[in-house]
Amino acid sequence: MSIDDVIRDAVEALATNAARDVDRDKMFRSLQQTRARRRVASNLGATCVLVLLAFGVWTVTTDARDPQTTAVAPAGLIPSPTALPGAGDAGVAIPAGSYAVLVDGSPSPGQPRPVIRVPAGYRGHGFAVNTVAGDKVTAVRPDDRGLSFWAVQGVFTNPCTAGKHAVDPGPSVSDLARALATQPLRSGTAPVPVTVAGYQGLYVETSVPAHIDFTKCKDGYFDSWTSPNQDGHYQQGPGEQDRLWILNVNGSRLVIDGWHMPGASQQQINQITQMVYSLTFQSSS
Repeated sequence: MSIDDVIRDAVEALATNAARDVDRDKMFRSLQQTRARRRVASNLGATCVLVLLAFGVWTVTTDARDPQTTAVAPAGLIPSPTALPGAGDAGVAIPAGSYAVLVDGSPSPGQPRPVIRVPAGYRGHGFAVNTVAGDKVTAVRPDDRGLSFWAVQGVFTNPCTAGKHAVDPGPSVSDLARALATQPLRSGTAPVPVTVAGYQGLYVETSVPAHIDFTKCKDGYFDSWTSPNQDGHYQQGPGEQDRLWILNVNGSRLVIDGWHMPGASQQQINQITQMVYSLTFQSSS
């Protein structure tokens, strides 16, 4: 009998007991009896079951989008993530922790809300976290970086020229990925499949020319896209690198933009990657 068998048997027994409204002491006795019958299992397996029980009755589910089996805690036993604070460009300094973020321009109020784990040293902006200390593009430092969440409606025909305007790229993830990968001045990579938090999508890398002068762009901004509420996403400065995870989340597109300035170290870039892959979703109901 494997450790997985022991854990599965114990969890099933606990779930049955919970349905009968037995008290926690009886559940512990049930667990101990299960362990006695499965002495071939290692102490590690039994300890894992006890840890799960200490926080309440857990269920085991398999996500249809992701074949990995995951343990899901019952409501109320794990603290809810903090809503990411911050409004306006300046944002607000936040401590390390788990935060539920907004999606800029989300057209679907019923969509699950992204939750990420943020390390120390970042500022919250409601729909984004970054290390920018000020509220102007000129305040960006060589190693600044950030992460933002978007519903994208239009992609600019050219990020800089006087005649730039946003056009509808089409309804699908592949439509948007193709439009962003081929946007002028961005040197985009070919979209490749990616899965984040069990949701499938496409991954694209883009950049800003290293020697471009933003003051010569229309309105002084190097723009990439607009959201349904007409917020515009502009880049922070020359040489900026953007990594885009474009996901299909229950039929709605979600764009996650992980960006960094050219002076960011690999460790700092890895912080952004780790935040992306810490992503879970919180029910909006």
